[in-house]
This record gives sequence, structure tokens and C-alpha cells, in this order.
Amino acid sequence: GKREDIMVATLDLIIEEGIQSVTFPKIFKRANVGSSTFYNYFNNKEELVSELYKSVLIHMGEVIMTGYDPNLTIYERSKGILRRMVDYGLSF
Repeated sequence: GKREDIMVATLDLIIEEGIQSVTFPKIFKRANVGSSTFYNYFNNKEELVSELYKSVLIHMGEVIMTGYDPNLTIYERSKGILRRMVDYGLSF
């Protein structure tokens, strides 16, 4: 939906240009929405970025914990988590 379009557009812009360069006009254009649609889902840019941050953290946690085996040694579990963290970070 449009909410997801706004969040994806914002994340793409942050990755491409840095958060300080992300403006409402850029978000609206990239997400193909108007200001009224944006404000239907978010009160302001800070709320959008906060929601985006939470969403990314949840996704990252799910990816990092994929394949977690509590029966492994602490060393093996830590190594697996760190490996998946690196892989996740390099996927961007």
C-alpha cells in the first residue's frame, strides 16, 4: 500500500543520499504520493523515520536469528550471529 511505498521510498533515499538530504518533495516524488496521503499515515518526518527504524530493526533481527540453534556452544552461536550480521550489512 501507500504507507509501505512511503517507507520504501524514504529508506531508498536515506541509503542513496543520507538522511540529512531527504526532503518531503523527494519522498512524495519517489513514493508517488501527495502531501495529504503522506499525512494520512504519518504526522511528520520524524515519525516516519522512527517507524522505518523500527521496521528495519525487526527485519534485521529476523534475518540475523535465522538458523539460530540454541544447542550449539556459545562460541558457535555467537559466530553464527556475527556472520549473519556481517552478511546482512553487506547486502546493502
